[in-house]
Amino acid sequence: MRWGLPGLLRRLKISWRSYPQLILILGSYVLLRVLRRVALRRWGLDFYKFVDSRLVRKIPIEVIYYRFRIRVLLGECKLEIVVFSDEYEKVEKRLLAELKPRTAIDVGAHMGAYSLLLSQICEKVIAVEPQEAVRKVLLRNIRLNKIGNVIVLPYAASSESSKTMAIIGSGGSARVTQGPGNVQTIRIDDVVVRFFPQSGPEFVKIDVEGHELDVLKGMTRTLRERYPLLLVEVWHQNFDDVVKLLSQLGYMMKEDIDLTMYRPAKNMLFIPVNHRHTPHAHVDETTGVGSSNPVEE
Repeated sequence: MRWGLPGLLRRLKISWRSYPQLILILGSYVLLRVLRRVALRRWGLDFYKFVDSRLVRKIPIEVIYYRFRIRVLLGECKLEIVVFSDEYEKVEKRLLAELKPRTAIDVGAHMGAYSLLLSQICEKVIAVEPQEAVRKVLLRNIRLNKIGNVIVLPYAASSESSKTMAIIGSGGSARVTQGPGNVQTIRIDDVVVRFFPQSGPEFVKIDVEGHELDVLKGMTRTLRERYPLLLVEVWHQNFDDVVKLLSQLGYMMKEDIDLTMYRPAKNMLFIPVNHRHTPHAHVDETTGVGSSNPVEE
């Protein structure tokens, strides 16, 4: 493969604006290795980890995600460049572009991979993200791309509002759990009443690392009365309960949609069975595909 460094950087979707930072990173690591060896031999001092965590990981890197500019720090960067890759959940994102919802809620918005795409399709997007550090990156990327129709809510979606819960883990693998914590919960039904009082959302994406059943229990009124399309990351242990609940609420699972499989979860599309009385009359029941500056609350 004769890519060379420029070709390799293009394939990684790293913006040319970040080339100086990349050169700085490479030079820093070479220099650190040399200095570390000298410091270990002369003084028995290992400052490598300190410098790596305090300095090098604060260097910003910009990547290109579809038409968007995304800026992450190396310290935030374990999963983010993968998440903001055009190949990440490509089938789901193509499906989203075909469905063309006018309004949407992104539950578990993370750094904004779905919220940014939805902002170009929808009139209004509500992004729900409880992690403060992750939410800062989400807001930063919304500002960077001059997006004005995404509202970010600092809550954890759940079956009840105004409770406090704890967050275990960080980044894309973080999940909320029962018990004392500093994250306030909110029902999606309450979000809908506040932001979509007339028509409700047409599309809801849920990716909450195993908490999806509680999120769905907190939006039963919306599901019964508004019938939004649902894209849900379902963990295997919740599969039967999620399908049973949604069946009772008038939804069917689209097994013929070839969504990407991730362990221990699978992304699944659910559509309302009686969709003739919903805003989604254009959705084909056999395929599930349609025919033809940020605010933080």
